[in-house]
Amino acid sequence: MIIYQFLAICGMLSPIVYTTMCIYVGSLDSEYSHIRDDISSLFAVGAPNKRLAQSFMIISSVLLFASYILLHEGINDRGGSIVGHTLFMISLFLGIW
Repeated sequence: MIIYQFLAICGMLSPIVYTTMCIYVGSLDSEYSHIRDDISSLFAVGAPNKRLAQSFMIISSVLLFASYILLHEGINDRGGSIVGHTLFMISLFLGIW
């Protein structure tokens, strides 16, 4: 039961880490505007804090993967369709790379 609570907390922390990345890394760049520019410009070639943004994104993706384990093992109980899980894993790995 404790492991499920830990994995649920990981699922809650993932969007918080992502939002923190957008705010923090965007505030480090004096030319970036949170209103005018999109988030992908933080990851663009030549962006000043690209590595920092990528490290935040990897942390967020790992937390999201931990939440996926909870959803797959705890709720689904290994039954049902595999399509949703497959699409989720593809989007997760695309977020890491």
